Amino acid sequence: MRADYYSSGDYYLVKSGPVSIQAQYLPTKFTNGLAVTKMVAIGGPVLKGNKLIIGPLTATWNGAPILGQLGSHFSQPGLLTVNYDASGALIDTTGGVDASKKQIVHIKITDGSPEGLSVQVNRWTASPGDEYVNWKIDMHARPGQAPTAAPALSLVSQAAGPVMSAKDDLVAFAKECNPVLGYYDPLGLADLPLWEQDQEAVIGWLRHSEIKHGRIAMAAFVGYIVHTNGITFPFAGPQSVVPAGLSAPEVWDAIPFPAKLQIIAFIGVLEHVSEDKNFLEADGMKHYMRGGKPGYMPSFSANVHPVPLKLFDPFNFTGKLTAESKAKKLAAEVNNGRLAMIGIMGFLAESKVPGSVPALSGIIKPYDGDVMAPFLPTGPDSYDLWTIGNIWS
Repeated sequence: MRADYYSSGDYYLVKSGPVSIQAQYLPTKFTNGLAVTKMVAIGGPVLKGNKLIIGPLTATWNGAPILGQLGSHFSQPGLLTVNYDASGALIDTTGGVDASKKQIVHIKITDGSPEGLSVQVNRWTASPGDEYVNWKIDMHARPGQAPTAAPALSLVSQAAGPVMSAKDDLVAFAKECNPVLGYYDPLGLADLPLWEQDQEAVIGWLRHSEIKHGRIAMAAFVGYIVHTNGITFPFAGPQSVVPAGLSAPEVWDAIPFPAKLQIIAFIGVLEHVSEDKNFLEADGMKHYMRGGKPGYMPSFSANVHPVPLKLFDPFNFTGKLTAESKAKKLAAEVNNGRLAMIGIMGFLAESKVPGSVPALSGIIKPYDGDVMAPFLPTGPDSYDLWTIGNIWS
């Protein structure tokens, strides 16, 4: 079950005879005035009248401060244990948080059940003054507490503040990207149960696909311009295997077939890393179709041979950005990706049908190959794609 709150105030997360858990919600600048979880309070007979309060910067037991630095511990025999460390997975992966800065409070309450009552509170600072927490509660359902038919109940506070449905978030993001056009989905893709998945998973896939295709298109757009203008390394390199003066599509055709296979294989490795749950979990993230962050490229920390630099932002230039700044950059990236997709298609259209894009007439070289057959043997090692024997000759 996911608890969604939009307004300021104090709300019950759990209300039953033995235990009460409340959360305080207040607005912040980084969520544009919408409420975020600022504090979680636990009390009731299960704690024998005592009260535990966890906030983004402080924690108290009956009003007395506890949990000073990261790595500290607090316990009350027979009641609870509290650990403050950086271990554990992220509760939410959509708020633009830096997984390397995890500060997590783990609370284990003795409630008579074999598993006990577990509360996880993740502390975050978007910017000074914009602190908040995410929370997760795992407990057995109790009489009078919905859903009473469930053997166990898991409550999760997702996102840095108000949690909208995937569709609502998609609509809001579309308006942020283009306030004039707004949300535009004439085919209704966001409402289709693609692959028999729920709407949240489908929208996660659609958003991830758009971001990824936008990034590829931006690289292709720049690459096309570079090749068209004959820009090369000032030393011997990959460009040495193809003749000078070729257009961008002709450069690809001239690359030896084994080299093309190497490129595709490398892309396949990156695709595997981006989809593999082990790489994602190593960063405290989830798959984009399971509540994760669309467009997220994991680090290589789960690799057998760890790589020190990330594929995206290897020098961590965005590490100190606020969540608000990251959100603005994501909107800019999506818009640039959309323009790049239109741009690269314009280049290809003009190259195949001169004059089809008047603004590019006389600028883009004609191409007599087939842009829809990237492995058509046109290079110096021409042979049937499926006749692998020639690779070894």
